[in-house]
Amino acid sequence: MIRLSWRRIVVLIALVVVCARASASPSVDFEDLGVGTTFGALDGHAPGELVYSQNGIDVLVEDFFFGSLTQPGFAEVGGFFTPDFASKPLSIDNLNLRFEFGNVGFPVTQVSFEYVEAGGQNNFAVNGGALIQLNPLSTLPSNIAPSVTASVEDGVVTLIGEIDSFLIGGQELGIDNIVAVPEPATLTLLTACGLSMLRRFRRKKS
Repeated sequence: MIRLSWRRIVVLIALVVVCARASASPSVDFEDLGVGTTFGALDGHAPGELVYSQNGIDVLVEDFFFGSLTQPGFAEVGGFFTPDFASKPLSIDNLNLRFEFGNVGFPVTQVSFEYVEAGGQNNFAVNGGALIQLNPLSTLPSNIAPSVTASVEDGVVTLIGEIDSFLIGGQELGIDNIVAVPEPATLTLLTACGLSMLRRFRRKKS
């Protein structure tokens, strides 16, 4: 029977916690913002301005386009679409939001988010590419950007490929739970890192 000292147990628990946190998929869920928090021109936010960051994912506001015209608008935490989600969403009215993944600490190869729409035009773009105007959101083209595919199923949009950022907006649109997933090689590396640290610890103790 192998007996572990309390110090070794503490170290093992710390390793598990560190690796679990590192390998978890960061997300934006707006839960740390108060209901009624708003973004947009009415709050003095200029296009391209960083308005929020959660778990290394940066959120910036951008102009919304209807045809060739830009529309003034806002986004509100909670708002009109609250009954449609299990947690408080971001309700969007004629505003675009750009989600950037440069600070999450790993290459992102999959992004997903939940959405509900009540009609009207939507804007969408990936990796700073051409902006697409579409209605409804479920008509997103599968080849959304070079080396990036999009799928829409049961109110969830999933992007797969090398993703640095994506932009979304709508006239009447609610979104929530934007999740960034590491590439498989990164997950493997994080696991290997934990095992390596554990082996080193054992060698020092022997």
